[in-house]
Amino acid sequence: MLHGVGDSLFVADCVFRENRNGMGAGTRYASIARSEFHQPYRFGFGALSYHQDRVDYSDCSSVFEGSEPATHLQLEGTHQGFITGSSFEGGQLGIALSGGPDAEVTQCTFDTQSGAGIALSIGSTVLRLNSSDFRGGRYALSGSNWPGATFLVEDITVESVTHASLALHADHSGHIHGSLLAAGVEGIVEDNLYPDNDKNADLEIDEPLPFDMRHNWWGTTDPDSIAALITDYLDDERLHYIIEFEPFLSEP
Repeated sequence: MLHGVGDSLFVADCVFRENRNGMGAGTRYASIARSEFHQPYRFGFGALSYHQDRVDYSDCSSVFEGSEPATHLQLEGTHQGFITGSSFEGGQLGIALSGGPDAEVTQCTFDTQSGAGIALSIGSTVLRLNSSDFRGGRYALSGSNWPGATFLVEDITVESVTHASLALHADHSGHIHGSLLAAGVEGIVEDNLYPDNDKNADLEIDEPLPFDMRHNWWGTTDPDSIAALITDYLDDERLHYIIEFEPFLSEP
C-alpha cells in the first residue's frame, strides 16, 4: 500500500504480507496501530515513512523470517516518530532513522536482526529510547559513518548480541544510562569505522567528544575488563569519541 495524497493516514488491525513494501506513507500525518507485517521482498520495508510531520506506530508486530536484507520500519526525513509497544523479529534492521527525525521508541522488542535493532544515519537524527529489549542481533544500536546522530537511551536490556551492543562512528553524541549491556565478538562498544569511506578521517578536532555510558551494567565490576570491551579514541585516534563508563552498576 502506498499513500502519499491528503493530510492524514490511519491504518489499524491490518495484515501486510509478501509485498515490496507493506506500506509507504507521505501524508503529513500517519497512525499505524495493531497491525502485522510479514516478509517483504528483498531490500523491502514493512512500513516506510517519507518526510512526514509525524508518525505514530503502536502495538504492531513485524516478523521477517531469516536475515534477508529488509527493514521493518524506516523513518526517512520524518520530523517526529513515536513507536510504542511493538516487536521486530528477523530481517536486517528493526528501525532505521535517517534524514533527521526525532524519534521516541518505548517498550519495544528487537530480535535477531542481521544488522541492528535500531540504526541511525544521515543528518541530525535523534533517538529517544526507553524500556526496550534486544536479543540475538548483530548490534542493538548502530550509528553510521555519517556524523551528527544523537542517542538518548534509558533502561534498555541487551540480552545477547553477535558483535556488540553499540557501534558508533565519529562524533555521534548522547548517552546510555541504567541499562544492561551484552558483549559480542567485538566487545560491548565497537568502532563502526569504514576505512574506505571515512567522512571524518581528515576532521581536525581539539579533543575527542565524550559519549556518556555511566551507570550501566557491563557484565563485570572490573574497570580494566570494562575498558577492554570498549573501542574508542583510546584505541584508534580516527574515532572521535571517548566512552565514559564510570561509575558503573555493581550488579544487573
